[in-house]
Amino acid sequence: MGMRPPIALVVLLLATHVAAQTPFEAALALEDPDDRLDAIRHAAELGDPAARHALASAIASENPVASAKWLALAAGPLRSAEQYTLGVRYLNGDGLSQDSERAALWLAEAARQGHAGAQVLLAGLLDRGDGITSDTRAADRLLEQAARRGSLEAQFRLSQRLGLPRGERWLRSAAAGGHADALRTLAVAQAQGGDLPLDEAASRQLLHQAAERGDPTSMLLLGFFLADGRGGPEAPEQAWYWLRRAEIDGESRGRDRRAALERSLDGVALMEQEIAVRGDVVPPILAPVAGDRVVPATRKLGAATGFRLGDDSGLVITNAHVIESCGELRLPDATVLRPLAVVDHVDLAVLAGASASGPGLGLATAEPARGTAVTVLSHEQEVVSGAVTALERPGGDGRFFRFDARLEQGASGGPVVDRASGKVVGVTAAKMTPGAAFRLTGNAGEPAVFAVKAPVLAAFLDVHGIAVPERASGSIESAGTAIECWF
Repeated sequence: MGMRPPIALVVLLLATHVAAQTPFEAALALEDPDDRLDAIRHAAELGDPAARHALASAIASENPVASAKWLALAAGPLRSAEQYTLGVRYLNGDGLSQDSERAALWLAEAARQGHAGAQVLLAGLLDRGDGITSDTRAADRLLEQAARRGSLEAQFRLSQRLGLPRGERWLRSAAAGGHADALRTLAVAQAQGGDLPLDEAASRQLLHQAAERGDPTSMLLLGFFLADGRGGPEAPEQAWYWLRRAEIDGESRGRDRRAALERSLDGVALMEQEIAVRGDVVPPILAPVAGDRVVPATRKLGAATGFRLGDDSGLVITNAHVIESCGELRLPDATVLRPLAVVDHVDLAVLAGASASGPGLGLATAEPARGTAVTVLSHEQEVVSGAVTALERPGGDGRFFRFDARLEQGASGGPVVDRASGKVVGVTAAKMTPGAAFRLTGNAGEPAVFAVKAPVLAAFLDVHGIAVPERASGSIESAGTAIECWF
């Protein structure tokens, strides 16, 4: 190994390379614990108060005298955003040792300064008594403060705590802001009557808004409303569309009703809805044409990732966007693949090849829990580790989950595997830029990668009549593969 560069230089390069990152934020992005501590110390020496607080906490047990010195040097209060970031990092054990008590302290400081996100998180800690004495009344007050500051999540949670009709104004406020759970909850309440006046027409409109935001349960309920003519005229074709969308997105309780609707729709109408349900369908595999001749694909445009599903099934799973505009799809051994099914709005594609055999991966039957340890294929088939950090995409899209593995370009379509079971829990689909990831998570240096959930993949396969193979003896290394795009 060569000589390691001075840590101050590393931090300076990181901080200047990533726009708007402070030396402390760049320090937290370092993976090696020793390097991270050295970099935090350097940021503290530069005068960053957040770094001084973090350094004091990190060395408190081994050097309490120095810890007290750094706390004394941390002149002035931190900004609420810095306090919130430290609180979240202590809560998640992200770059700092997991410590719910310190997390609660920092979140409380940010909450006192009016940080809505900190108020929502601190309310959860108070409810659970995690790192702080349980106090549900204080949690209620914090949620109300955050709700008054416009936090849709706080408004929805507060409405649930108050119940109906007391929480109606907060529920309606969250729904007006586009919170999918609030839209669905308000729709159900108005459809049932009792706590709120009966209004099926309004319920139908609210369910449509939530369904358009990607909420599978709302898609299901909207399908039933349209099929039964609740809140408006019967619309069997639209009902079939939403029940099919719900099924593809993992909500299969409307399958029998959809099958009944199919028997009542003529073939042309059904075909039109099948096309519509795919949204903007990925263009078919393109082959260069010269006159009446198909020209063999000779130029490799790039490569992404996929994986064999089940042993010797000949099935390869990847993203829909991976195969867009390719003349020919190949495995590295020159095996040619053809698409069996492609749906763009869930970004999935199933490919098949006569010789695409070998060990494959099994498919999990349920979505992963938050915190699940996963392994993922990155660029050039490198295996990297991470953990599930959220169970939806921004906007409440429950078809996807978020995880924090560090992936490079070319990882799209790869398997996300539960480290404990060895089964696929998702298919890598998209990655946020560092700036967007920081705005979403509040944690500098934390990746934000999204994967399609395994139940969504299972429903997608079922809808297209593709059976999930029962035999699966492969590992992520043996079943993962590059997929080459040729033209």
